[in-house]
Amino acid sequence: MFNVYTSALDVTDESVDRSVSACMSQHSLTSTSIRKELEQMYPKLDSSLEIYGVRIDEPRAGLIDILNNQLKKRDKGSVVDTKLVFEERDFRSCTDVFCLADMAYGKGLGAYYLYIQAKYNLDLSPFSNEKISDEDRFLHTVRYTKDELLAVLKAVKLLPEDSLKSLDYGYHAKKTDRYKGNTLANASINFFKLWSDTHAGDKVYTVIHELGHVIADLVYVEHGEMLSTGIDASDEWAKLSKWKWEKGLFFAIYSATYPFFQDNFVSNYARSNPVEDFAESFTTYILKPNELKKVAPKKYEFIKKFIFADIEYSDIYCTNNNGNVLKDLDYANFNFTAVVQNCGKALEKGLISLNTEELNRCVYRFGFNKFSAPIVISPKKMEEILSFQNVKKKSVKSLVKKYFSGFTEYSYCENSPSILISYEDYSAELSELTKHLCRWAKSHELRLGIQFTNEEAKDFMMNLVIDRMTP
Repeated sequence: MFNVYTSALDVTDESVDRSVSACMSQHSLTSTSIRKELEQMYPKLDSSLEIYGVRIDEPRAGLIDILNNQLKKRDKGSVVDTKLVFEERDFRSCTDVFCLADMAYGKGLGAYYLYIQAKYNLDLSPFSNEKISDEDRFLHTVRYTKDELLAVLKAVKLLPEDSLKSLDYGYHAKKTDRYKGNTLANASINFFKLWSDTHAGDKVYTVIHELGHVIADLVYVEHGEMLSTGIDASDEWAKLSKWKWEKGLFFAIYSATYPFFQDNFVSNYARSNPVEDFAESFTTYILKPNELKKVAPKKYEFIKKFIFADIEYSDIYCTNNNGNVLKDLDYANFNFTAVVQNCGKALEKGLISLNTEELNRCVYRFGFNKFSAPIVISPKKMEEILSFQNVKKKSVKSLVKKYFSGFTEYSYCENSPSILISYEDYSAELSELTKHLCRWAKSHELRLGIQFTNEEAKDFMMNLVIDRMTP
């Protein structure tokens, strides 16, 4: 976890507030309008269900799932502690999900919590983070005010549509009363300042700055390999201000240095290290693009190309956030070999988690020889495009065949089911996965009244994996 204890803003900048207000003029952010949009996203079902002892007629099932996940820790088998979540409020009088959300978060606020996660994949609940203790969870995490929720909502609405959808489900952002003030924090980055007392424009600025850190981890520009670090730690970004640090040490980047004559920084805070330099430049690209063009034109062009795929923010700081760069992809020259050589680890992660978005991005990067995957590219949208589905299916077949080339002899799902698979110099023992694969395989075997050889079992497992990764 990376902690920053100072403000990303050098001084309060009211022009940011004016620019955000100008852009938000096209959006209605009232609780009523947010609720109506959620109702369109999640139609009623012709049934009823009971949750927390409350009967909900014609429930909006997807929203019920979101709320239930927000109100409990993410530990396996965790349940909602209604006494702690709802305190003394009469939640049993509720008849719909919006009432329950208001009981948990405050009158008129529940729809915002649901909407921000449903629409932007950002979980603001103080209850759901498995990384914090129960003491912190209930004594030191606090609910957002309406002004704070609006600041978060304005910030995410300024980003390209779907740009946060490839994060792990429900990226967690909590507010806490520790460290001498309310804090906006997320599961990867915490910064501690009196966020609740800052100017409205500062709140939005700070949220975008923090999301810049998150987005940096989604985008890579290195050619020929996948990195464990993101674009803010890349050589391409570092050379724009001649940043230097000892590359072998994990935290060395935070004490990186630059030549004293460098002046292409948008703020004093950006001079801290390449990571903060990126987050500050990312925020300025959105909120004050002309300033970034003037102070650091090469950084402006870098972010424009690698992050936003040429989407630019206008003088009123708004953007057409529905960019789609998939239509011009060169399917005729798709490089299946490069996918097979480079996407094994992404496949293995997806086998366990059933989250294929990292694999989608890997297929995109190496198949189309585009080593930047801008945030305007939605992995969800990729799966909706038939031509991409076709190249992905063929890629996964080749990848799985090579991935299973080290398939070892084993007793076919009899004792402790396990498959050891090899990929290049990488191997993985997938006992958790194969418990399910063996269950499916044995059911199929029983239905057909046959018994597979190990080679037949291997082929059957391969087909299951292909189907699993290309639904």
